[in-house]
Amino acid sequence: MEHRSFADDLLRQGFLGRFLNAARRPAELAYRPELAVGPVRIRPALRRLEGPASAVTVEPRVMQVLVTLAEAGGEVVTREQLNAICWNGQVVGDDALNRAVGEARRALKQAGAEGGIETIPKIGYRLDAPLVATPAVSRDWTRRGLVAGGAAALAGAGAWLATRKPARDPQVQALLDRARQALRDQYPDGDEQGAGFLRQAIARAPDDAEAWGMLSIAQRNMAEYAPVEQIDAATAKCQQSARRALALEPHQPDAEAALATLPPIYGDWLSAERRLQPVLDRHADQLDALAAMGILMISVGRIRDGARYVIRAAGLDPLSPIFQYRRAYHQWFLGDLPAADRTIDRGLQLWPRHPAIWYARMHIFGLTGRPDAALRMLATPEAERMMGAGAELWRTTMQALKTPALRGRAIAANLAAARYGGGGAVNAVLLFSALGEIDYVFQVTDAYLLFRGPLLNPSAPAAPGQSVNDQRFKKTMMLFNPVVAPARADPRFAQLCRDMGLERYWREAGVTPDHLLPR
Repeated sequence: MEHRSFADDLLRQGFLGRFLNAARRPAELAYRPELAVGPVRIRPALRRLEGPASAVTVEPRVMQVLVTLAEAGGEVVTREQLNAICWNGQVVGDDALNRAVGEARRALKQAGAEGGIETIPKIGYRLDAPLVATPAVSRDWTRRGLVAGGAAALAGAGAWLATRKPARDPQVQALLDRARQALRDQYPDGDEQGAGFLRQAIARAPDDAEAWGMLSIAQRNMAEYAPVEQIDAATAKCQQSARRALALEPHQPDAEAALATLPPIYGDWLSAERRLQPVLDRHADQLDALAAMGILMISVGRIRDGARYVIRAAGLDPLSPIFQYRRAYHQWFLGDLPAADRTIDRGLQLWPRHPAIWYARMHIFGLTGRPDAALRMLATPEAERMMGAGAELWRTTMQALKTPALRGRAIAANLAAARYGGGGAVNAVLLFSALGEIDYVFQVTDAYLLFRGPLLNPSAPAAPGQSVNDQRFKKTMMLFNPVVAPARADPRFAQLCRDMGLERYWREAGVTPDHLLPR
């Protein structure tokens, strides 16, 4: 008897086009069954291939192409069919289809598939690899292969159809997509916008675990940037949303990431690392956890260790402006300034009005001996919109780097900014370092990080436009910026690290920060 899959039967009955067209909408990937192509498991809901060579995450369109070819059961799928199924009939150029097929080939090979995608000249493509469908009641590792051929195959398919998760309301999916985009891009007020979309989604689908998990991420971000008097309420909302998501779906990735990253990391770096690592062990591609671990590694001086998290996140979401600017910083911190310039220049071309991208480009210019280039950016109308009151501080300091007679004015401006704490103190550490004023660097770090010294002003109001609450979410990343290298070479830096608890972290974690490694 001929061995046929359920997809073979559908194809021969003329149902394949309609079946795949309904199932291949981007929103429906979350509800597609897992497939095994030889030793490689295709997990559409996670956009992930897992095989003997590696695990690979692909873009939604690439996963659509892969699943379409896989479920065709080795039959040829024409280019026109792929266009109709994966692009919903929208007219796209050959380049888009060729790129998606090429990325699907690369992913299969990288994961260790035994076969690949065969091109049928002038017609289309077929998957030249053995296929086993592995439908499951839930997203777990249970393998339930369909019995090939005849009634057994149809019964297996019927069992999957009876037990699969119901399709999400398209309006709910649209709200989740809008929320995800807002959270992903992180423009000003993006978290608030995303939370608004998610509340609408939850009102329509109160048992949607993903919506609750995403809401907990938005609320976690809002808690970090909330005014002091609102932090407790914002924290409680995050915890409530995360717990609701976990009650609906144990180990819901977003909820676990939100709870792991909710407590501030300053002074508690080892606990933060121990909270994050289990989340990444379970959900290796959870972007918020990857980003948090990358930030943590920089905050404790482990730039090389942090790079792998940032690079992975940027690879998983190459069109996220946040991961691209962080990638540029890592390249700079690791000594590859040309690569950092290329990365941030590409980012500026793609997102010319994104504050983080714009600031990173100016920042890298200004702190790598190119004050003229920084001043050209600071002279544009965008500067105030991107930086607020901070633009004048940077202008003053960049001018002082060019004209020594202006140093006194720059020092006074940075001292005034540092007294506000938060972003003002972080900028002052960097700009005093650029000016070569190391004594002032330690005055600022003492006041901001240790509440001591002549600059301490605990009653100072928040600086205009300040974005980081300096009481709970203190930052130490700036201490490991290349421009701060002279301060790190000063004996006072070791004492600062002891007093902050960083030295204890290095000892208990059994690690050595990059600046203490042999050169």
